[in-house]
Amino acid sequence: EGPLHWTLLAKLLWPPLCTPHVLRHTTATTLNSKGVPLATVGKILGHRSLATSLKYIHHEDQALVAAARLLGAK
Repeated sequence: EGPLHWTLLAKLLWPPLCTPHVLRHTTATTLNSKGVPLATVGKILGHRSLATSLKYIHHEDQALVAAARLLGAK
């Protein structure tokens, strides 16, 4: 787990499944989806290996994302 203040903040503001570790995955995925190179994402997260950084990135299936957005369309 991260520093105590991040852990407390996550517990106060987010649902129980939102942990500092989940936030790291979300950060990596978001940065990469916005065009930030894997090596840069890895440096931000403090990884020594690109293989480790790659494990943190979850690629979105754009067709699934578009279909899910249709559910919320009015």
